[in-house]
Amino acid sequence: MQQLPKPLLILSREGERQFQERCEPYLLTDFESLVPNQIWVSDHGQHDVWVRNDLFSGVSTNAAVRPWLTAMIDMRSRKIVGTAWSATPSSHTISSALRVGIESFGIPQILYVDNGKDYEKVGRIDFSPECSGVLVRLGIQPQYCLPRHPQSKLIESWFGTVRKRFDCLWPSYCGAGPKDRPEQCTAALKEHQGFLKGKRKNSPLPPASEFVATARQWITEYNSQHPHGGRGMRGRTPDEVYNELLLPGQRRLIETPEVLYALFWDRQRRKVSEGGCVQLYGERYEPADGESLAKLFLEIERDVLVACDPANLGEAIALDLDGRFLGRLRAQKLITRGPVSHEDIRASMRIRRTARKAIADYVSGLSGIRARAGDRTEISHLQDRAEMPREKQPPPPPTTLIRPQDLHTAARPDFIDDIVRELTEGE
Repeated sequence: MQQLPKPLLILSREGERQFQERCEPYLLTDFESLVPNQIWVSDHGQHDVWVRNDLFSGVSTNAAVRPWLTAMIDMRSRKIVGTAWSATPSSHTISSALRVGIESFGIPQILYVDNGKDYEKVGRIDFSPECSGVLVRLGIQPQYCLPRHPQSKLIESWFGTVRKRFDCLWPSYCGAGPKDRPEQCTAALKEHQGFLKGKRKNSPLPPASEFVATARQWITEYNSQHPHGGRGMRGRTPDEVYNELLLPGQRRLIETPEVLYALFWDRQRRKVSEGGCVQLYGERYEPADGESLAKLFLEIERDVLVACDPANLGEAIALDLDGRFLGRLRAQKLITRGPVSHEDIRASMRIRRTARKAIADYVSGLSGIRARAGDRTEISHLQDRAEMPREKQPPPPPTTLIRPQDLHTAARPDFIDDIVRELTEGE
């Protein structure tokens, strides 16, 4: 048997997929010939972390869930341009990540997606009709990757980086499979079951909203700080390559925001209240500009349709009951915070120790030394840089931070207040 060719053994013992991934030839991409925004690649990846749901629809509140991330990566620069988190990925999360990418970085020429058969747990996923219409209207060419061949989608290796460098930071990290699950994760899931049964006041699992907020910050820092050793990168960060090679005249921007409105796929009927505002997902959405305020002011105490993207809340559009556009809406609290939650984001997670008593005492001693020295975990630093709301802690050493009121001022143009004042002074 040892004398048989290795490809023959792989095919007969490990199956067709392993044979295709490890033995079949494939074409290497000439990254040097590409430019940013020429090709975006999209796929879904599941985090190796258990969280407590306070964010995702279709899943019970506080249920333990491993979040999925739908991401889009720019092939030339390896920059992550679009993201959407969910309990189960779908064509809607593809639409959400695409909208985020286009609004932030412009229009790609080509969009690569899976050949239609994602992970077995997910099933067949394709573009939604709304997304297909947007692709046609913007001149984006959809292409499908080779089936079961990870080399055709460099984004799969990026998901591996996320799991190795970010997921493993969390106490509820579960590893790639049951045999890799740390004892700490098993203990956390058991304690969470006690929490669900009312036997414990708190759960050791982090809220999904907190996890997503921290993940979003980590991706931002990956783009700006991670030296990449891949082909054509030469040790530069994704942001450096993207900004260096994409000239201002090469960026294709959408002419009007309306072209992406079809990607706001969730429609809910709401009554317009004072100031042209509506309530959605427990948050107050305000008119985003003067024109929207003027139109929605005339709809006060009338029902309208509010279209939004549940995977990336914070912005929405208002339509009349016949589907005609009225205006843009914005939830200031969610825009400032970043990812949405249905309850306030909690400050930090409580780390559980499950090792032997001697090791636990040793770790506890080291932790005490680090705390007295002012050292903190990488998760805490990421959350600080994401400017997430935190519980009261002992005052840290003086640092220069962006104040929440500064973010609020930047997100809320002064002219909106002026228009509101003009409308109300005549009453």
